[in-house]
Amino acid sequence: MIYIYPAEFTYIPDEGYYDVKFPDIKGCFTFGETLKEAVEMADDVLNLCLWSKEYNGEDIPMPSDINALTKPEQGFLSYILADTEKYSAVMVRENPDKHYDLSRIKKEPHAV
Repeated sequence: MIYIYPAEFTYIPDEGYYDVKFPDIKGCFTFGETLKEAVEMADDVLNLCLWSKEYNGEDIPMPSDINALTKPEQGFLSYILADTEKYSAVMVRENPDKHYDLSRIKKEPHAV
């Protein structure tokens, strides 16, 4: 499935990194030392969080309207795209000894 979720990017000047949070998905967060790394890590963690929810048959929350969110004081909001079918293919290819029962994945009506 393909999903698009808003992410909060906050620069932490004292630490020198970008903190990234997905307000719609509990426990889905990451960071990067550069903006490029933060965006790459946001892509990876969003795919992992959503793929895991699909795999475990958990409910997937609707993404918020980015215009309804408050921009972080030291940062910005941005949409991040996740393609869990592509991500699952990578998971299986990189972990050939594990057997994933992908038939358990539910198709959610709100996915793009």
